[in-house]
Amino acid sequence: MPALSILLVTALLILAPPAAHGQAGVPAAVLHYPELVLLNGKVVTVDDRFSIREAIAIRDGKVLALGTSSEIRALAGPGTRVIDLRRRIVLPGLIDSHVHMLRAGFRWPQEVRLDDATSVDDILARIRERAAKVKPGEWILTLGGWHESQLKERRMPTREELDRAAPQHPVLLHMLLAAAVVNSPAAQALGVTDPSGVVRGAPAVVALKAKLPPVPFEQKVQGLRAVMRDFNAMGITSTVEPIGGEMTDRDYEPAFELWRRQQMTVRMGLNIVVRDLEGARRWIQALPGRFGDDWLKILGLGEVVIDQMWDQSVAAQFPIARETLADFQQVVSAATQKGITLHLHATLESTINTMLGVFEELQRQMPLRSLRLVFAHGEHVTPAQLERMKQLGMGLTVQDRQVIQGDIMKRVWGESMVAKPPLQTMYQSGVPMGGGTDGTIVAPNSPFVSLWWMITGRMLRGDVARAREHLTREEALRVYTRGSAWIAHAEGRVGSLEPGKLADLIVLSDDYLTVPEDRIPKIRSVLTIVGGNVVYESQP
Repeated sequence: MPALSILLVTALLILAPPAAHGQAGVPAAVLHYPELVLLNGKVVTVDDRFSIREAIAIRDGKVLALGTSSEIRALAGPGTRVIDLRRRIVLPGLIDSHVHMLRAGFRWPQEVRLDDATSVDDILARIRERAAKVKPGEWILTLGGWHESQLKERRMPTREELDRAAPQHPVLLHMLLAAAVVNSPAAQALGVTDPSGVVRGAPAVVALKAKLPPVPFEQKVQGLRAVMRDFNAMGITSTVEPIGGEMTDRDYEPAFELWRRQQMTVRMGLNIVVRDLEGARRWIQALPGRFGDDWLKILGLGEVVIDQMWDQSVAAQFPIARETLADFQQVVSAATQKGITLHLHATLESTINTMLGVFEELQRQMPLRSLRLVFAHGEHVTPAQLERMKQLGMGLTVQDRQVIQGDIMKRVWGESMVAKPPLQTMYQSGVPMGGGTDGTIVAPNSPFVSLWWMITGRMLRGDVARAREHLTREEALRVYTRGSAWIAHAEGRVGSLEPGKLADLIVLSDDYLTVPEDRIPKIRSVLTIVGGNVVYESQP
């Protein structure tokens, strides 16, 4: 049996709805009481009216009731856990509608985070700290979601500086996918011959990373579990995975395995990446359509289905060949006829226009609205295109790549970036809009950095990249909860705190609605609950 067929059979077996668990013999009184109540807080429901309550009760993994503290306290029974919020704010769990969490898990325990680094010395200190904790000869890697423009020196560390920081460890430090620098042990292991240790360009960086030692399967599983815990600490309870390049069919298996072990703490909606017409045909034939459960589901294909249609992270205008367009048309037609949705990378106005033309032509033959086709990024989307998207029942996801790529975007796309992406225009258009980061390689993965960027338009170093088209705090939160839930095909289950919905919520270190703007990026969750279970709790 081909590998793809084996993978799909495994996925179908894993994601088949489990048999209902009986409750025979459990006293009715115990079933009646909530398992958990949270009192004396500021519970922001993000319902239609953006209601705020004092307390919330949870039973069977769902929201049972909201109200005053006295009302909710009265529901508690002898076995109910009671948490005093001490006036802290509670939000629905945040949903990153475009993040590469699955890929991040492969080497997460080996990687040093640099997304909040402010200087070369800061980076070197983190490398030294990691070197002191691991055995000589073990690799030290870094997440790519940072850029030299956020550093005081506006440059990467040098090979010599990395040698001094970790002389007994191979170090690979990559910045986005734009460049990488290695120290001497890593240069020898990876065959880097340039004396500077610097490699530039996405193809070269990807090729360099491909030479790293392979990661055992169990390490990938535990790495994904560790990523989820770290995401929980940031306030993330659900993700939509566009799946990144370099992924193979077998790379989805750690997610299936974590689901099988019932160890997931972040809900995942997967989109399957394909690179060409042949790969798309294989998956379209194998997939039954959207399937899964509240923890893990396969949504469709994306974010790339034909490589030559991919307009990259920050691309200049480029022509789309007739043959490429024909392949794309075939993929879209075959997928939509089978009820498979598409989550498509589309940054440039021209790319968006071309894809919309294909969708509109197909719409004349069959209805597309129920599929929820999605464009990701959309920095250059126009009001006219948003109206066309609305007519097609499409959605849109936006990410804060600008917080570290603002200089690159301005250099490639010019002064128009002071009003792009046009967040307020998007929000007012009526097109469902999800928030996200595009972490962890080309952007930081903190949702509160992303929310801050939506509100202020600022880069990490503090200067303004987008001077207009800001969202209010309430609007940004709606995007990151209810909007993202729509992208995940889960708006009836998550995205707001209302009776009957899944009890996914976060208790924050600071009040997101009132804290000074410059403190929003530092907000963390002190308590994260997914499905009524505490999955993260900060230490006192």
